[in-house]
Amino acid sequence: MKLSLQFFAGDPPSDYPDLNKCPDCETYFAQLHCPICGKECPPEMRAGNRALNKKPLRDPYSRGAGRVSFVPWYLSTPFILIMLVIQPLIGMILMWMGQWKKKWKIAVTVGAVLITVLPYLIIFGITLLGIGNQDAPVDLSLSREEYVAACETVDPSAFYRDPWGCEGDFLSFDVEIVGVHYAVEDFGGREKFYTAHVKVGDSSAVILLWDYQPEGEGLNFVPGDRVTVYGQSAGMKPLETESTSFEAACLGLRYARLAEPDA
Repeated sequence: MKLSLQFFAGDPPSDYPDLNKCPDCETYFAQLHCPICGKECPPEMRAGNRALNKKPLRDPYSRGAGRVSFVPWYLSTPFILIMLVIQPLIGMILMWMGQWKKKWKIAVTVGAVLITVLPYLIIFGITLLGIGNQDAPVDLSLSREEYVAACETVDPSAFYRDPWGCEGDFLSFDVEIVGVHYAVEDFGGREKFYTAHVKVGDSSAVILLWDYQPEGEGLNFVPGDRVTVYGQSAGMKPLETESTSFEAACLGLRYARLAEPDA
């Protein structure tokens, strides 16, 4: 009896119901006796009486029904893994071209994206956290009356000459506004500065006023305004704008009072 072409494709038939079967040799034959051992076929193994064999389970690890598939070297798993380490973009392209299962392709792609993006997200988060937790140069918990009462009226020259020596001290003195400035990178939302003249002996010097006035209560100044300021020394601070860059003694400005105009 001829076998079907399916036999040669690696998937032979599991039984031949129209033939007898020898229980010892497991040979199929049409005559009554086995052509190999010569024994007579018992009734229960004859055609029509014999229970059919169950179809063999397919090997889950076999692909292509036993056929051999040739994979180019650049699509082999070891090479793709190496490229995923040294050149992730090329490695992912080769991975999607290869024969990996779709679930592994998706998992590796998501993992590669997370590994690439995560450091930038961490740096960005730390930067925002640092900005949000940046200590204000002034005490924000005091009311206007409490803050003004805590400030000591001093000679501004003492602040100008040694801003670090009185850092954090509550100070009050008179200044004349000479300019309004905004920091180039305004992350904190309170990067407004005033430059002001203060009396230092028989001359004058420029200091910075870092505007931390309460929202809704602060004053806007213009050059020429004479102002009594209430704040705390913030040491030396650089100011960088689109038009200027310098460093000066800086007072964290919490409250201010315009001088009375001359009669």
